[in-house]
Amino acid sequence: MSADQIAEIIPLVREVFNHAQVTSKSSAVLCASFEVAGASDVWAQVTPTELNVAYPLSHSPEQELHDIIQLLPKANLISWEPMKYATWSFVSVAPAELANVVDLILTRLFTLGQYSLNGEIFRLNMPTPEPSAEIQTEDELLPEMSEIDNVNQNDNERYIAKAIHAWVWSGFYDASRVNDMLDDILEDDVDEMDMRALINREFSEKRKQERKWPDTTDCDRLDAAFDELNSKWIIAIHNAGYTTSDGHEDVSEVHSKMPPGTCRGYCFYHGQDVERAVAGQGIFLGFGDMRDTEEGKLEVAEIIKKTLQSHGLFVEWDGDTNKRISIPRMIWQRKLRTS
Repeated sequence: MSADQIAEIIPLVREVFNHAQVTSKSSAVLCASFEVAGASDVWAQVTPTELNVAYPLSHSPEQELHDIIQLLPKANLISWEPMKYATWSFVSVAPAELANVVDLILTRLFTLGQYSLNGEIFRLNMPTPEPSAEIQTEDELLPEMSEIDNVNQNDNERYIAKAIHAWVWSGFYDASRVNDMLDDILEDDVDEMDMRALINREFSEKRKQERKWPDTTDCDRLDAAFDELNSKWIIAIHNAGYTTSDGHEDVSEVHSKMPPGTCRGYCFYHGQDVERAVAGQGIFLGFGDMRDTEEGKLEVAEIIKKTLQSHGLFVEWDGDTNKRISIPRMIWQRKLRTS
């Protein structure tokens, strides 16, 4: 996550959304346009209901950006042209969340390190959709998180509260680690004491809910399946970074420490997958083989699928090696491991 760039994007997106809510009968809507400094071909545009980005690839953006676009509620690819652009429609998204998606897309498509953005607002001469139909309040976005359903919180506080919820309920981080992670995303307009208190409340609520969980959860089944895959020389990694690229880097690191020729393949899920799993949307597993052949990928995917099924997990995969393996009915109940 590029915190500086996200902070640059949020104010303009917020202005676009606010204008749509208060001037729904206007003949024009606002568009926020962003361009990477010194690279005029790297850009993104945001309206109240659409995201348009420069797209430098020839294959479908649905394949390339699937894991990122899923972060946008009800996102739908409405238009794209190879080597030029891609446009999605969306509904019900907070400015900070959309800013995060813009940053992730530009970083992946153009392999950006630290970068600076030039942003501006301009008007589009088109009817503005009624906000009640397309732009919901952020209270409506997060009904399952009562602690952060607070009209007194600003956009950044709501974004951070949602991140805290995901970190705590992921089961991968203790309170000390979550507090450290909070340091990385705090903004000047955020009530730090309230966010620290929220961390404690989330952990307290999670401990209460854990008493009601079954003895063996889906996360336990996934752990057992990954242990078996690793024993079969298929690298299986939990919570591998935050993006697909991070996951591949983690696989490469583990592979570099293994005896030559012993690894058959790999699978992993990353931080964005965990966020969706916590929200009840199941989980996706990336996979591959070290030879990067179609035959090898098919073989590894079938082993992964059968192993998951043997541990009682419902699996969906249609045999397409360009698609990730899905566990759509996964109930994310992971107890914190202290070891």
